[in-house]
Amino acid sequence: MGGPFQRLAARLSEKKSKRKLHSDANCQTKTFTRTTRGTYELPNNRNQGTNDIDLMVKDLIITPDSADWVKKMNEGKDCQHTDWQAGVEQSVTGRDCPEGKIDRDTRIRDIYDIRDGKLYFGRRAFAVVGPAFDQRPTSVDTGTSYSQ
Repeated sequence: MGGPFQRLAARLSEKKSKRKLHSDANCQTKTFTRTTRGTYELPNNRNQGTNDIDLMVKDLIITPDSADWVKKMNEGKDCQHTDWQAGVEQSVTGRDCPEGKIDRDTRIRDIYDIRDGKLYFGRRAFAVVGPAFDQRPTSVDTGTSYSQ
């Protein structure tokens, strides 16, 4: 197999996804980096125009990116931690976090599409976790793309 599938497999074979988050629309104010490690499966495709993908989370890691966010996270006891430090990774797998909780081996049902050489995943109502992970999105998020 080649083409789009090959690009998708190359992207996912890293088995690690990093996403830097910001608190402003201009992406000037760093908050934290979310790193997800795990595996994936490509189940039978049932969607028209998109492809199904299931992501199995092995570890979810948060790294605060600024002193301001470290202070907020420690004061709020985010994810049951009070020892956050800027630039230091903390596993939050299985912990109660403000956005919810992801346990080890959580299956996230998603979709993907490759358009004009860019990879897009499904649009979700929840940024990190939530009950919607058991339901597959019906459209891709064209605002966030990945490329090689």
